[in-house]
Amino acid sequence: MDFYTLTYLQEQNNVAQFVQYGIVVIIFLVLIVATILYIKDKFQTKYRDLSIIMALILLFMAGINFTEYQNGRNTSVQAAEATTFLKSISEEYHVKKDQVAINARGLSDGIIVKINKKFYKVNLSSDQTNYVLVRTHLINQKVKIHR
Repeated sequence: MDFYTLTYLQEQNNVAQFVQYGIVVIIFLVLIVATILYIKDKFQTKYRDLSIIMALILLFMAGINFTEYQNGRNTSVQAAEATTFLKSISEEYHVKKDQVAINARGLSDGIIVKINKKFYKVNLSSDQTNYVLVRTHLINQKVKIHR
């Protein structure tokens, strides 16, 4: 069973978004250079072809990034809820933030929270403004914590 700490939840989206934006910037720079070279020497059609290919790739990447942005926004909201929840647990139980982990990347009813070496099932209210922790025991004690 996988558990995720506060640090992991805060950093999970940043790396993937950074890589995607980096690829788009590189493609955009190649497009600009190819366009400038084509304008400079209009008899070289290879630059025109390269410009067209880069423009099409850039449009394709923009479409992918828009879809990823929409999905990422939902994931970010869920991760923000989970980080707020983990901070609340660590303050309430007076433990360090790295000693609290949950088995989901978002906050939902029925997730399991690991506080130190004990496990608790989370029962959330319908509006997710309050919760009850019920001590639980895992059948499979193999736990992987993502930090």
